[in-house]
Amino acid sequence: MRRWVWFWMLLCVWLAVGWAQMALPEPKPIVGARMPALSPDGKQIAFVYRGDIWLAPAEGGRATPLTRHVAYDAYPLWSPDGKWIAFASVRNGNWDIFLISAEGGAPVQLTFHSQSETPSSWSRDGRYLYYAASYDSNNPSLVELEVATGRF
Repeated sequence: MRRWVWFWMLLCVWLAVGWAQMALPEPKPIVGARMPALSPDGKQIAFVYRGDIWLAPAEGGRATPLTRHVAYDAYPLWSPDGKWIAFASVRNGNWDIFLISAEGGAPVQLTFHSQSETPSSWSRDGRYLYYAASYDSNNPSLVELEVATGRF
């Protein structure tokens, strides 16, 4: 009886050590990522993959989706403080601008025009978002939007 107890104990230890030494599979590389945007502190990269905005550590590691929507999300643009990401999405049939926390959550729609808008730049203090608008195809515009109030 004692022999069997020792046998089972050694077998369990051997299996535990063997499982502990097994390496986890390497994460698969993301192929086809587009529109990379480095965070202001240089620690994260926002990018577009399969129509959503994703975040990944700049030094490498596992990427996580920031947006998940059937519509195409693109043009990620970090706020100067790194707390927000502006992006464009075709959720309503044309490019509109949305804002989402870099921590995740529900995006907020900032523009509601029937033509297309895409984010271009933030003011240094983060109060204003500048975006390209194609309200008239012959005269594209650069528009200033006060983020806190939504005023143009």
